[in-house]
Amino acid sequence: MDSPKRYRKGENKIMVTVKDRQLLRHVEEYKFITIDQARQISYPTMKRGYEYARTRLQRLVTIEKRLRIIHNTALKLNMFIDVDIDIKKIPNSPHRIYLMDFYCKLITSGVKIEKFETEKQWSNKDYRSDALCVYNLGNFRFRNLIEVNKSNNTLNLSRFDKAKNEIIKECDGEIPRIILIDDRTHKQYDTKVYSVIRLDYNLKNFSEIFL
Repeated sequence: MDSPKRYRKGENKIMVTVKDRQLLRHVEEYKFITIDQARQISYPTMKRGYEYARTRLQRLVTIEKRLRIIHNTALKLNMFIDVDIDIKKIPNSPHRIYLMDFYCKLITSGVKIEKFETEKQWSNKDYRSDALCVYNLGNFRFRNLIEVNKSNNTLNLSRFDKAKNEIIKECDGEIPRIILIDDRTHKQYDTKVYSVIRLDYNLKNFSEIFL
């Protein structure tokens, strides 16, 4: 076994790995990452990927001082955020966590993501979708509006019907499908334009988005 490398005083130590930088870039763009999201992004095929992701994130907190931890009480999990960011700017909600779970699941599935734009505004900001997502798998190109429903209020997807022309133009002339992340079952949806694929919060039937 090789002996541990010794460093002279003042010599730089390369402690942040390529995988670590991948996780840091994700935090920079989307403001936070959870352990399971880190597993899906950087260690999706490792048997102990969750443990390894937790170890690397913890190192970025305690040794590298690049991240810090906040707790989401609703879902009872830790979120790793940039050490310098104002905590008020963190979208610390189950709603946003479920959305980013979907994003990370896409990466694990091997798709090439062209666009994942959160808080997408339509019709001069009259309507908003949680995300607009465009991605490729093999020879197929998919366009989705992503909606996370955490409210007991009436589900309103028909608002996107009113922005139909703008949305279709943004999607290269194609009508996107709505991916609804919601644990409630629905007999029907109020949109007359879009087909809807419902996923539960655990994304158990995720493969249906490729059908």
